[in-house]
Amino acid sequence: MSPNEDGKVPNENDGDKVCGQKTTKERRSGGADSIKCAIEDPDDNDRDKDYQPNHPQFTRPRFEPRSPHPQWSDLTRLALEDPDDSDRDKDYQPHPDEESQSSQSEASASGSQDERPRKRLRKVAEWKRTKAKAFQNTWKQYQGKRGEVQEQRVKMSTNSEITGKNSPEEAELAEKFKTEANEYFKKQDFNKAIELYSKAIDINPNVAVYYGNRSFAYLKTECFGYALTDASKAIELDKSYVKGYYRRAAAHMSLGKFKLALRDYETVTTARPNDKDAKAKYMECNKIVKKIAFEKAIAVDDCKKSIADSINLENMVIEDEYLGPKLEDGKVTEQFMKDLMESYKKQGKLHRKYAYKILLDVKQLFMSQPSLVDIKIEDKNKFTVCGDIHGNHESQTMNQMYGFEGEVKSKYTAQMSELFTEVYNWLPLAHCLNSRVLVMHGGLFSRDDVTLDEIRKIDRNRQPPEDGVMCELLWSDPQEQQGRAPSKRGVGVQFGPDVTEKFVELNKLDYIIRSHEVKNEGYEKAHNGHCITVFSAPNYW
Repeated sequence: MSPNEDGKVPNENDGDKVCGQKTTKERRSGGADSIKCAIEDPDDNDRDKDYQPNHPQFTRPRFEPRSPHPQWSDLTRLALEDPDDSDRDKDYQPHPDEESQSSQSEASASGSQDERPRKRLRKVAEWKRTKAKAFQNTWKQYQGKRGEVQEQRVKMSTNSEITGKNSPEEAELAEKFKTEANEYFKKQDFNKAIELYSKAIDINPNVAVYYGNRSFAYLKTECFGYALTDASKAIELDKSYVKGYYRRAAAHMSLGKFKLALRDYETVTTARPNDKDAKAKYMECNKIVKKIAFEKAIAVDDCKKSIADSINLENMVIEDEYLGPKLEDGKVTEQFMKDLMESYKKQGKLHRKYAYKILLDVKQLFMSQPSLVDIKIEDKNKFTVCGDIHGNHESQTMNQMYGFEGEVKSKYTAQMSELFTEVYNWLPLAHCLNSRVLVMHGGLFSRDDVTLDEIRKIDRNRQPPEDGVMCELLWSDPQEQQGRAPSKRGVGVQFGPDVTEKFVELNKLDYIIRSHEVKNEGYEKAHNGHCITVFSAPNYW
């Protein structure tokens, strides 16, 4: 998908396939029919065109009581003409029928002082006051709800104006920035593309495509939180913008929110049933959701059996025709590594027995190490840091997203893919050089009191959590501003120079080294030299 496409439905006949949000009932029922259309007059700006203020339908609420009692006409008058007059019955004149009844009562009791007719009249008056008050409250509720509906319609009408109030010159300038950003995107200069998309949005903030394209660029730079926000904004501006749903689904997938991603992929595949890429993403996400549900259903308290324990290397036979690299006495040597690299350059494949052997040995090595590994370096020696050990890409979610899991399954087996997950779970989280320099993948924490001892005690043999010290070690990023801010990635935090200063002072460190961000020069110093980002493959895009 090229970022300069607007993502619209190609013709009017397909318009009814472009979908918006589901209702609660439709989400529960599922299926393509449960998705509501959003392209055919989504804001219905003409819904009030037949409104006539003086028409009887609008001057009297349709739910007005229609009692056959003769006093209802007087009751309506009392409620509408003088609803708040507490003395509305002081000049009360009874209905003619009541007068005749009263006269008859008086005649039948001539000369008597019978108070029953007067009591009856007082009861009638009290009854009318009660009914009038009830009618008044009902009428106020009706008027209030009607006002809320009208206000909501105005908001919907305002949001539906995609072009906003920008002048033609401003709209043209915004398009110019978008076109220039698209060219940088094609060159894989995503940061520059984001800068230019942002300028287009500043000029004309009501165009869905600008947010959709910037969301795509954020996905490329792994700013999943920003990508999610932009995609949602694009959908808010234009519910028929299919790429908005596609971008939001990708952001949800990257954050491990598979059910939310599945809903958006379902919207895309319904709108574009012939899009093979969208269908493949939908199928992949659907499998993950079902797998998680199945594992949850069969989960037991006992620990899951290790994949490593089920592998029997002795039963694996190396065929005579295999000509690839071979381990020497079951060990990885320098010559083996040189032969392996040459084999990979020729699209060769390491024998599965050797691959399993290496993974099993590496797992045993990692299991013997703590979560924070201390490294001692002699003063006369030189130590080069080219990156970290454990990053966020070793999680199962990222391996699924970026194709590693699929590649292992296609070249070897699903069992080996699960073994990789076990090995990655045991990767140490950080290293400390001579008790003076801390090396991690992401960054610092949402708390100021985190110590090196706390990092050492982390139980890392699991998938990275969504928050906490372990999560932040893998996901956080530095920022120029003081203090902390929500992460642009949607996971972890962004930390300022003051946070870094407090951490190194508390733990008696000189500085920290981290990766996690592309730096064109291969590294970058920040926070007064206390935070160094090392990225030894700046051209990996």
